[in-house]
Amino acid sequence: MVRKHPLIFSVADVAALNKIDLVPYLDVDPQRIAEDYQKIAKNKNLHLISVKTGVGIPNLVRDLEIDL
Repeated sequence: MVRKHPLIFSVADVAALNKIDLVPYLDVDPQRIAEDYQKIAKNKNLHLISVKTGVGIPNLVRDLEIDL
């Protein structure tokens, strides 16, 4: 994903990888995606989130500076 669209990730202020709860069932490596992201967007965090389970949502909201 990051390798396919590097420009999008290089200019984004915040990035999130959703559906992290499905990782055990898919052929995807979130660690590799995060490493690829760090090469392009230094000093920025890739948020690994699951809207279904709520994992990572508080950190994403804090990074977006949204008051809920």
